[in-house]
Amino acid sequence: MRIRRVPGFRRVADDGTGRNPVLPAKIPMLVRLLPYLRSARVVVCAEQTSLWLPRLFPMRAKFVKTSHGVGSMSARDDPRRRAAALTLVPSQRERQTYLDRGFAPDRFVATGYVKADFTHRTHAAPPFADTRPVVLYTPHWQQHRSSWWRWGRRSCGGSSRTGATI
Repeated sequence: MRIRRVPGFRRVADDGTGRNPVLPAKIPMLVRLLPYLRSARVVVCAEQTSLWLPRLFPMRAKFVKTSHGVGSMSARDDPRRRAAALTLVPSQRERQTYLDRGFAPDRFVATGYVKADFTHRTHAAPPFADTRPVVLYTPHWQQHRSSWWRWGRRSCGGSSRTGATI
């Protein structure tokens, strides 16, 4: 498999504050990427916004929607879901929720919970210089879905760090 970064994406430098950078609006970015995505054979996306493209435009590319969470916040009835040629879901139970809504069984595959599967990898050396246990907390980028925005920084001593050592 070859992965390419197409024009339209921009690299955002880390300013050292631990804050999310201001990102461009997603729909205009997708429209700029449309010529490149149209020529691809497969496009994998972890969010639904990209599914506007195959829903609204003729596309050669087959879109694969992969779940990046456990599914509880899924907008399962969103019409964009039907635009995906294939959807990877975290469990048979999640797959069944789509089948119960009339989705085609061959377009939904239970693959497991991707984030949890990454924890099964072992490292030849610890990934951090500190050998004490380390907790990594990745807050959801939508402020209403994460407690980080209300109290996270205060609980880390007022710093801009996004985690704490135990």
